[in-house]
Amino acid sequence: IQLAKMAGHSPIITTASLRNEAHLISLGATHVLDRSRSNESILEELPKLTNGKPIKFAFVTVVFSHDSCRLARDALAPGGDLLTAAPGPALLPEDVANPGHGKRVAYGHGSPHLPHTRDICIDLFKHLTEWLERGSLKVRRIAYSSAAQLSHVRYNRSRTPSRCFPMASLALQRVLLAS
Repeated sequence: IQLAKMAGHSPIITTASLRNEAHLISLGATHVLDRSRSNESILEELPKLTNGKPIKFAFVTVVFSHDSCRLARDALAPGGDLLTAAPGPALLPEDVANPGHGKRVAYGHGSPHLPHTRDICIDLFKHLTEWLERGSLKVRRIAYSSAAQLSHVRYNRSRTPSRCFPMASLALQRVLLAS
């Protein structure tokens, strides 16, 4: 959401638990829709939120939710781009991995250790400190209720050092951008 805002996209529409609404708006979301709503209900509302502009970009972080993937695919205008946090098409339903209508799917597994994402990660890391110091990019503070939770996150971070924000996908399911 923050990078979309920094890039000048608007509106920025996301689906999430409404208990996260204030936080997501503080990050730059213009609209937060309850993720428990049906895809049909959300798709019906999108033209009102975009003032009729087509949605050209969608980002799905919760790729294990096939409904989330299909919502993003269906919300896109023909020729739109769907970015997923999946490392490849094997995790997506076939009808999302190959959406048709000129829609394209990209796999944004953000690891600097993979050859096809190395350059963009290096570029991102060059700017990361500046964005954090300026307050352009905010990191959510996470409260842990037990030492076991904290050790689990530390273990996961040691196993996947490329994930700077391992909990980001918990608060966000889909981001839809009109242009």
